[in-house]
Amino acid sequence: MNNINKDRRSFIKGSIVTAVALVSTPNVLHAETSTKKVVVVGGGVGGSTVARYLRKFIPQTTLLEITIIEPKTTYTTPFGTNEMISGSRTLAELTVGYDALKTDISGEIVHKKAIGINSMAKYVSIEDGTQYLYDFCIVATGIDFEYSDIVGLNAQTNAKVPHAYNLVNDGSTEQMTE
Repeated sequence: MNNINKDRRSFIKGSIVTAVALVSTPNVLHAETSTKKVVVVGGGVGGSTVARYLRKFIPQTTLLEITIIEPKTTYTTPFGTNEMISGSRTLAELTVGYDALKTDISGEIVHKKAIGINSMAKYVSIEDGTQYLYDFCIVATGIDFEYSDIVGLNAQTNAKVPHAYNLVNDGSTEQMTE
């Protein structure tokens, strides 16, 4: 395993442990206080994983309210793209809705785009103007590519040799058959 993947996994594990520890610490969360609100911005791998673990470690909905803000209504996992490219799985088999996640977290999933976070007033704004108050905010918006770091690579040249992540997330699977 290369160091980048090792570091990424360590970071993700550490983030989950930290989030659970912060929310479940007795000084922060105890029976006399009101329900604590956690807003997770992003419903991909990171956001859905941390939301599931928070609910696993704090199952009482009276203690913890979880809201995920994610603009997409379906999630396509990039982890099976090699099988899709080889023809052993279809894009539809890699795509799931958010109903199971909503049940798992006993919370709300808002399918709108987050447009701002006010850390002083502790709310996340979404595109329709609604504000979601939080006690804890977790930003898990995923990855993007920094084309300028590689000489000769840009959005146009990347389209000729697409990255597996983009194949499932921008619907460009037809590029592989050309």
